[in-house]
Amino acid sequence: EDFPTDEELESALKLKNVYKDKEKLNYVFKKLENYNHNELIDFDNEKITIEHIFPQKPNKAWKENYSDNELEQMISFKDTISNLTLTGSNSNLSNKAFHEKRDDEVHGYRNSKLYMNKYLGKLDEWNLLSMEARFENLYEEKKPLAFRYRPKTLEDFYGQEKLVGEKGVLKRIIEKGTFMNSIFWGAPGTGKTTLAEIIANRMNYNYEYLNAIKSSVSDIKELSERAKRIFSMEGRQTLLFFDEIHRFNKLQQDSLLQDLENGNIILIGATTENPYYSLNNALLSRCLAFEFKKLDEKSLLSILSFIVEKEKLEVWSEILEFIASTVEGDARSAINLLQMLANLGSDLSLEQAKSLIPTQKSYHQTEDKYNTISAMIKSIRGSDPDAAIYRMAKMLSGGEDPEYIARRLVILAAEDIGLANPQALPIAMAAMHAAKELWMPEIRIPLAEVAIYLALSPKSNSAYNAINSALSYIENEKIQDTPIHLTKVGKKDYKYPHNYENHYVDQVYMNEKIKFYEFGENKFERAAKEYFKKIKKSETRYRTLCERY
Repeated sequence: EDFPTDEELESALKLKNVYKDKEKLNYVFKKLENYNHNELIDFDNEKITIEHIFPQKPNKAWKENYSDNELEQMISFKDTISNLTLTGSNSNLSNKAFHEKRDDEVHGYRNSKLYMNKYLGKLDEWNLLSMEARFENLYEEKKPLAFRYRPKTLEDFYGQEKLVGEKGVLKRIIEKGTFMNSIFWGAPGTGKTTLAEIIANRMNYNYEYLNAIKSSVSDIKELSERAKRIFSMEGRQTLLFFDEIHRFNKLQQDSLLQDLENGNIILIGATTENPYYSLNNALLSRCLAFEFKKLDEKSLLSILSFIVEKEKLEVWSEILEFIASTVEGDARSAINLLQMLANLGSDLSLEQAKSLIPTQKSYHQTEDKYNTISAMIKSIRGSDPDAAIYRMAKMLSGGEDPEYIARRLVILAAEDIGLANPQALPIAMAAMHAAKELWMPEIRIPLAEVAIYLALSPKSNSAYNAINSALSYIENEKIQDTPIHLTKVGKKDYKYPHNYENHYVDQVYMNEKIKFYEFGENKFERAAKEYFKKIKKSETRYRTLCERY
């Protein structure tokens, strides 16, 4: 109650920062930009007083907490600021000319050591340093626990043992003292942002943060110029932590290439998506990609226990274990849940905590999509219907588009079932048609039926291998000419197979015979192979008889 109000404290700190940081001196003068040209002219030969930037006046609370001498210094400081004049010498000056003259005066004030020493001395007498410390303490208490307990050193960092553990590759790179362009990818709350800040602090880089959702190519250009300036003045490189980098399209990603190439910027791009799908090859070729795994329950429990001890929170250990088992490796989410439950009181039971915490397992439609659909396809290919249904259920419960799942089943039917069961493809196509007409929850049934049918079907990839072999041949070998009797010009020499026994006649279809298709070992293709041999044998016998007689 005996301290200045928050508003008074913030204003005082703002005023202190204006005069303590040379780069912020323009704050006072930018206030003038709120006025139009005519209003600026009215300022001619008038004085800009402290009220324009510091409207609060010392009130009763201030008088009760400062001696007469200190109050006298405050008034003296206020009066001194009030004597600053920032005016155009001629009322006929244009708006541009006025600003240019004003900027000249600002430059003069900024470069005056007497000016700086004089007012910084006043601020020291005003004892704002102790006020700033008090303000920082008050502000710190309002920050979320997840922010306040973000690790500051590698020693405090939990999880990612393969990256920053004793033999971790990132730890060895950091200890060498020179970092390189990298992509950090993985689920939320796994430490990507935190580790980037630790790297910047440890290596004394100038740390810059951008989020691709709010940024543009012009922001990259501004940051590039700022990085050059800082390096020339301070000799420090700039580390850019670019969050959600996959949100930049491929052309926007190209705007980073030159600065990465010449070393002007060290990039750490963060994404929840697999970078090999979401980032362009030019960017990936200049970066190392590091995958951040979800934290295990042991690491999460260690983090929660540490915070409980430091904050002197009264939360049952069973509740901490439940939180750790619920958040699927997301440390930030775990700490936020801890803070929520701690705010509810110390008498909270485990059952009450369970009723407050959502336990539905998450499914990230970008990062998880590729892994889960891949696992479903491999399960069907491996003839495991249970695993296939489990992966499908995970995607559907997570909100995945049923049409996406149906399309992948169609591809799988042709690639992995193929000629072993030719009915698989039309059945999968029927499911894809159903996915266009139905939605959840009904569509789950046709999709499940097809997944099980494909998993139980015999498998063959002979068609898949045949087309791949042919494409490879086309790309790497000389293209063959079409036999003349297969063209319109030579149609009189073409033998129509249906006019012959078994609807087959021996004739040249390729000038140079190349084998692309190999029969699969399954019922349908074995039968087809026997039929193929039969008609070939019959044609050979027919030709032998013709030659004999």
